[in-house]
Amino acid sequence: MSQSYIARLEKGGTINPTYDKVRKIFEYLNRAGQRAGNMEITAEKIMTRSVVTCYPTDSIITALNKMREKGYSQLPVVTHDGKVIGTITESDINDLLIKGGRRWTA
Repeated sequence: MSQSYIARLEKGGTINPTYDKVRKIFEYLNRAGQRAGNMEITAEKIMTRSVVTCYPTDSIITALNKMREKGYSQLPVVTHDGKVIGTITESDINDLLIKGGRRWTA
């Protein structure tokens, strides 16, 4: 599936795929699911070891810049001693900017 096709799907554009194309996508996803079900790989084997984080005192711009630099859509928020206390997502930041912070105010 091409990146442009995925982008059109994500934007909610009008796409009318042929039956053959839908069938091929379904078969591919089905095969991939079966392969994944047969694997005995633990999370430890494929996890990211150098985790990019932000602090609760970081600005949203700092967090967003870290996400964009690494291509991530979310980051764990950690204390200065490394304890995970939450996450921040691009959606959180977009909501804050678009809705004017109403979700986060008393």
